[in-house]
Amino acid sequence: MENAAVIDEVVAAFRTTVLPASALLIKNHCNECIDTFRLFWNTPGSFMTWESAAAREGTRVESALLTPAAWRYYLPAMLIWCVRDTDKVDALVENLVYELTPKVGVDGRKTWFEERAPGFSAEQRRAVTTFLEWCQRREIAEWASIGGDPPREAGAAIEYWRDAGTDPRSGTK
Repeated sequence: MENAAVIDEVVAAFRTTVLPASALLIKNHCNECIDTFRLFWNTPGSFMTWESAAAREGTRVESALLTPAAWRYYLPAMLIWCVRDTDKVDALVENLVYELTPKVGVDGRKTWFEERAPGFSAEQRRAVTTFLEWCQRREIAEWASIGGDPPREAGAAIEYWRDAGTDPRSGTK
């Protein structure tokens, strides 16, 4: 699948996503968290839509520092940046693959993943799966160019997002 087709699928799947309240997007934990959420400001204190963020050139962003609401909302912009501006986003591609890979909490505590994964629609899960499959194809091609066998980091994530409709952790049917 070409990059444009991956981007088109992400745009179509998330087109009706509504910008959460600013209070849900702000994380004042440390200066790095503050700098991270401010990447998504139009003006100080005013957050841009994910579409506006996606229209900008991709940038390095420590996505793990976003609040659950901010991560979920800006995920389509970050997916688009990864596909369109791969050489500018530094480790964001690998970080998102890791962040989209299921992890189960211990002692009943929710993991970072479990706080962010529920509630995506079937169309959104398909778009995430398409992105992850794009990542896997890219990884295979990169390793093939040096004669190696890739670790296929995206495999567990692809399986989860493809089958999330039957997984009670997905929060949807």
